[in-house]
Amino acid sequence: MAAEQKVRFGLSKLHFAELTADGKAAKPWPNIGAKSVSVSNGSSSSMSIPADNNPNFFTKSGGASGKEYEFEATRFVRDFYTKILGQTKDATTGALVESVDDVAKQFAVGFEISGDLGGYRVWVLNCAATGVPTYSANTNTEGSLSESSEKLSVKASSIKCKDGKERTVVTFEPGDAGYATAFDAVPFLAAAA
Repeated sequence: MAAEQKVRFGLSKLHFAELTADGKAAKPWPNIGAKSVSVSNGSSSSMSIPADNNPNFFTKSGGASGKEYEFEATRFVRDFYTKILGQTKDATTGALVESVDDVAKQFAVGFEISGDLGGYRVWVLNCAATGVPTYSANTNTEGSLSESSEKLSVKASSIKCKDGKERTVVTFEPGDAGYATAFDAVPFLAAAA
C-alpha cells in the first residue's frame, strides 16, 4: 500500500490559462510570487418538499458544484490583467489601463501545495474573478519594508470537459500519471487553437 500524504504546507507554481467561449483552454502561464490560497464551498441551496407535515425529500446543490477561492500573490502579472481581466496596455505610454469597458474572461488556475510526501498539483477548471485584485499599501518604516501583496477573489463552477463529464477541481499527487506534466496543459479540457 502506498504511503498517504499527511500534511499540506506552502504554496507555489501559480498558473493561469484563459478559457475560450466554447470551454477550451489556452496554454497555461506562470505567475511568480504565490503567497496563499483559501478555499470554501460556494453558496449552496437546499430545498425540501414536505409531505404528511414532514419534509421527506431534500435536494441540495453545492460542494463540487461551486467553490470560492481567495488568492494572494506578491503581484499578479500584467498578463493576468490583460488576458483575463480584459484591461488594455496603452499604445503610447505603455501603462496598464483599467476601464468600464473591460470584459473579463473565464479562466483556469493551477497551483501546487507542498506536502510531506511531495506537492499536490491542483487545477480549478472554470473560474471567474469577482473583481480586480486588491491591495493595501503602507509607508515603510526605518529598518523595515511593508509588503503590499495583492488579493484576488474567484468563484469556480463545474465545466463540461472534453470527455463529457462535469468537473470543478482536479488534484494530482506524486505518483499519479499526470503529475509531472500537470502544468503543461489544463487537464480534461481541450486545448485552444
